[in-house]
Amino acid sequence: MNMLRLCKAMACLALWSLPASPVDWSKIDRRIAKEPGYQTKTPKYCLIVFGSEAKQHVWLVLDGDTLYIDKNGNGDLTDEGERVKAPVFKPSIHPAHTQDRSIAVGDITIGGLTHTDLTVSQTQYRRKVDVSNGVGASTPEEWQEYLDSIWRQRPDGLAYMVSVNLEPKCYGLFEDTKGRRVLHLTWIDRHGHLAFADRPKDAPIIHFGGPLTLRHQPTENLRCGNDPGQTTLCLGTPGFGPGAFVTMGFELVPKDVSPTIEVQFPAKQQGQQPVTSKYVLKERC
Repeated sequence: MNMLRLCKAMACLALWSLPASPVDWSKIDRRIAKEPGYQTKTPKYCLIVFGSEAKQHVWLVLDGDTLYIDKNGNGDLTDEGERVKAPVFKPSIHPAHTQDRSIAVGDITIGGLTHTDLTVSQTQYRRKVDVSNGVGASTPEEWQEYLDSIWRQRPDGLAYMVSVNLEPKCYGLFEDTKGRRVLHLTWIDRHGHLAFADRPKDAPIIHFGGPLTLRHQPTENLRCGNDPGQTTLCLGTPGFGPGAFVTMGFELVPKDVSPTIEVQFPAKQQGQQPVTSKYVLKERC
């Protein structure tokens, strides 16, 4: 992830559209060979696919406080060791969060590669911003606007995050990673927050090890005026559904490789052409 601070007055950023995924999501097999007897009537589904062609599939199903994970990718969720008990939610002092929890799955081996520390997290958002412990750099009004946007998308105010330390060989791009695994996570993109679905056919698809691209941080906006603006680009792979863009850590990206953005400034006078400038994003955060 890289950052550029723009300090010019009256700057407006013209962002490009995110490239479409080369994977035809309509052709992804969403069948589950065998499911357990769920304790609730509302299990929630999410599909993970691996590799450039998304041929290896792993289902996640959250049944109340039990998470089922198809660790070997055979489509059978009743195999031994594929059931994880979720911890209770813990109260949060975050101005936008009321409670959260993380479900540690551990390692999974798929396609001959082992990925470590797979974790599914849930965050319950507040209806009203909590200012009792401070609100950081944002104003209460900005936090409330953010909360309202979440509740418009998610009627239950519940969002998910899926993270894993991925074996980079999954990409087929990196020759020698010296056994290093790289953190990948997905939780928000320009379409909204990640949420598991009520049915397999509606499940979001998270693509680990797919073609890499860049996306703009959706919570940031550059404003016209004298105040410095900021934009962050995240390296990763688009998936299917809101919040399914996978953000990749940049540890394996050579230090001398930096993305370039093109910024279009309004014309100084009406009728003149806009002014276009290019910036190299050298900072990493």
